[in-house]
Amino acid sequence: METVALHGANAQVPERHSARRFMRGLVTMAQLSALLGILRRHSHAGGYKYNYASAGALYPVQTYLHVRKPESFGVANFTGGAYQYQPASHQLAMISAHVPYDRTLHAPINRPVFEQSAFSIFLVGDLDAIAPVYGGEALRMATLEAGLMTQLLEQAAGGLGLGTCHVGYPADDRYRTYFALPPSHVLLHMLLIGRAFVVAA
Repeated sequence: METVALHGANAQVPERHSARRFMRGLVTMAQLSALLGILRRHSHAGGYKYNYASAGALYPVQTYLHVRKPESFGVANFTGGAYQYQPASHQLAMISAHVPYDRTLHAPINRPVFEQSAFSIFLVGDLDAIAPVYGGEALRMATLEAGLMTQLLEQAAGGLGLGTCHVGYPADDRYRTYFALPPSHVLLHMLLIGRAFVVAA
């Protein structure tokens, strides 16, 4: 097989890490706000723009947060519960303050990480928002969008002193009740977020 040598310096991208444990202590509101800010909607050229692409500019992927009460882990000065992130206003809308931060929501392999996390991010695709345009390809397009969002979140987290752990699936579908999801909404990916360990130089 013929090969072609490529030249030049490696492209510089933010360093990324995946974490399986987090530091004790509370994530600050400033850290939480800055992390979610990577997903916010911006005014641009008389319209709107996001930091990631979406098929047909439909942006069907919604961001939900499962936040624990601030104790040994959690978010400082923040009420635990279930929230939806609103990218247009850069706000969190509370869905319920009575959602338990229960380890059994996750598969056994992920429970030790969950117990040290401050909050969880659920990326959920609204297929009703994209299926009329993309039909049978709607789920694939929404999954690609969730992947772009995940990459941004993971890269931004490192610079904010946060760690991320990717979770492929929950133990059951209780999250649907937590976030009051209709049948057209499909879970695409989850992230557990907590305080990153500082590695000594």
